[in-house]
Order: sequence, then structure tokens, then C-alpha cells
Amino acid sequence: MTSPILRSSVLYSIIPFLFCLHAYLIQAQERPVLLHEEIRKLLPENIEGFAAQSKPVTRVVKIGTLSYSLAEQSFSKSKRKIKILLFDYNNALIMYSQATGKWKDMPTIESDSVISRYIELPDCIGRESFNKINNTSQILLGVCDRFYLTLAGERIELETLRSIISLFDLSKFPRTAIDNPKSR
Repeated sequence: MTSPILRSSVLYSIIPFLFCLHAYLIQAQERPVLLHEEIRKLLPENIEGFAAQSKPVTRVVKIGTLSYSLAEQSFSKSKRKIKILLFDYNNALIMYSQATGKWKDMPTIESDSVISRYIELPDCIGRESFNKINNTSQILLGVCDRFYLTLAGERIELETLRSIISLFDLSKFPRTAIDNPKSR
């Protein structure tokens, strides 16, 4: 049997941990992700010259105490395809940080077959790449320290994907609830 002093010291050592856990859970609840209709509104309704393959697909994913929402939209024209994925990581900032954290430090590659480089836009950081052999392009963009935007193109030039970014009104993207400079 343990002494009352030992039991009380164990209890006192657990109390700060429980307060921290409680504060973390409250903080996570205060950072809701955009729900289906809200995140769908951030996607472009159309891309000139391309047809939407279907209505945008949205979902909310929960992993333990973390959650994020996702919107997906695809467009095509003949054999040319564009796929857009938009993630809201407001309640999973660690996932945002892991996805975007190393982009700036990655080397720029420009060869006869591949282009891969860091890009910056207002409130955005990202990477763009183009594979000349496969004629595929991709832009990965972290928006407002919260959203992760992917534009992927098959038989699409990188310049075309860049022009599609202008279809997103980035000023309407909600900011993160917590300033997170480490994610840049």
C-alpha cells in the first residue's frame, strides 16, 4: 500500500499534464475546419475551355483529435486533365507544417526533362514542377498557413496551371486561428 504523501505527489504531478491536455483539446475545438459547402465555394466553378468531370467532392476526415476537410474537383478537355485538391488543415496545423515545411529549402532543378522550384505569392508558399517527358505539371501551394492546394495537370503546361491559380480568390480564404510562423 502506498503512503498518502506518495499518492498526493503523484496526483500533483499529473494535474499539470491534465491541464495541458485539456487546454490542447479546447484549442483544437476552437479551430474548426470549413465544412462541405464552405470549402466548395473556394474552388473555381469552371475553367475556360475545360468541362467539369463531376460536381466537387468534399469530405471531413478525423484522425484522433485532428480533423481536416478536403474538396476535390476535376476538369478535362480531350486528353488534357486538371485535378484540384484543397485541404483545410485549420484543426491539424501539424499536418500543414509537415506538408509545407521543407519547400523553401528544397533545391531548384531545371534540366532538359524536369523543372522543380520554390514559388511565393501573397500569403502563399509553394512548389511548382513540370515533367517535360510525361507532359505533366503540378503546383503545390500552402495558403494562409492553413490551406494546402494542389493543382495537377496531365498534358497541361505549367503556365496554364499558373493561370488557374488566378481563378482562386485567395483573399477570401480564411486565415488560421493561430499565427504559425514556423510553417513558412
